Amino acid sequence: MEFVDNLMETEDDTPLSEEELRSKVNEYIRFIDDILQPELEKATARREETEFEIQEYSEVKDYIEILSSRMRKNTLEDDEQKQSSVSHDSTSQSSSNMSSMIDMGCQMVYCQAKIANTNQICIDVGLGVHVQLSLEEALDFIRKRIKFLNEEILPKRVQKAKVVAGHLEDALSLLESLSEDGSRKK
Repeated sequence: MEFVDNLMETEDDTPLSEEELRSKVNEYIRFIDDILQPELEKATARREETEFEIQEYSEVKDYIEILSSRMRKNTLEDDEQKQSSVSHDSTSQSSSNMSSMIDMGCQMVYCQAKIANTNQICIDVGLGVHVQLSLEEALDFIRKRIKFLNEEILPKRVQKAKVVAGHLEDALSLLESLSEDGSRKK
């Protein structure tokens, strides 16, 4: 609390007047409101964006794994039908066609979509760039991306938010000390 004591005195070691103390308190309030609080909100938002990106990639990975499983199952069924129906035509559904409900935004609006080729998928690789990949390539990319986000990006963003939150707590504590010292003077 030596720092607070130093704030309570002027350069010539005389105690701050009530007006000077009020000015210091207002200065810290402005610093908290104009700098620290927005910085904390920004750091928290970036952390949440990263967590959301990880969640989205995980959902796409799960979807691709389900799709791959269904395709393998349909391929096995198609092979069995071809072997059992040597003399007559089989009208099995192709494993490369599918219908799905697609999220049109904010998980509130969906529409029915027909997917002509389920062997490839477009993946957002960052910076608004989408790349068409095979399902195996997409799974490989997504696993690496999730690992990168979890091990490299998220810890840094969590740490940044903690540091800013710590600075905010310190500033609020200092403000409280200044206010208490101002109260004692009266």
